[in-house]
Amino acid sequence: MTLEALACGTPVIATATNAMPEVIENGRSGWLLPLEQDGHLGRWAWTYRTREPGFVKAYEEANRSLGDALAERLSECWESPASYPALSAGALERARTRFNSEDARDRLEQLYEGCRERLPRRRRRRLASTRTSS
Repeated sequence: MTLEALACGTPVIATATNAMPEVIENGRSGWLLPLEQDGHLGRWAWTYRTREPGFVKAYEEANRSLGDALAERLSECWESPASYPALSAGALERARTRFNSEDARDRLEQLYEGCRERLPRRRRRRLASTRTSS
């Protein structure tokens, strides 16, 4: 839904986890809220530690911290509505330049081509002959 919102010119507020830092340009197409990460996958640091001592406390603290950050960000939006047009334009620009379908198709074709080139020659010939016959 994040990409759809950006494509409609709607700035997005999300946590700075998973792929969101790649999608949202903080302060330009939306805002990223801080959340302690595991450093590897970009997930909340306690995601797979639910049975460890301290999980409940960490969960409550993360929710409190996110709630405070969200309230602060929304308050800033409310107090400075003049910044919305620039954020909306930034959201549209981000969706258009970073996530348009033509570029995505080109990148996917390059990925497939790179994989195909790593195949043994005999397998590549078979793939090429099935592409031309279909």
